[in-house]
Amino acid sequence: MATIKTLKRLARQHTECLVVGSEIKELMPEADALKLLENGFTDCSWGNDECPSYYKPKRWADDEWVLVPTEDKEYCVTNYRGAEFFASIDDAINYYNAE
Repeated sequence: MATIKTLKRLARQHTECLVVGSEIKELMPEADALKLLENGFTDCSWGNDECPSYYKPKRWADDEWVLVPTEDKEYCVTNYRGAEFFASIDDAINYYNAE
C-alpha cells in the first residue's frame, strides 16, 4: 500500500490533488508509487475524475496521455483517443514513454 509520504511527494506540484481518489491511491503498492516518482510522474487528479491520474509535466500537451491506477489494481494509460490497460506498472510506464 502506498504511504502518505510517497503520495505527498507525487502531489508536490499540485498539492490539491492529494485528496482526490485517495482510497484508490492507497491501494497502489508502495513500490509502484515509487516507480512513478522515479520516472518523473506527478499527481494530476481532479475532483470530477473517477480515478486518480498521473502525468509527466515535461511531456504535457493537449493530447497527452495520463497513467491511471484503477480499483482493480491495473494501470490504464489513456487520453482522448484511446486507452490501454496493463497489469504491471513497468509495462504501463514503458507504453506511456513510447507514446
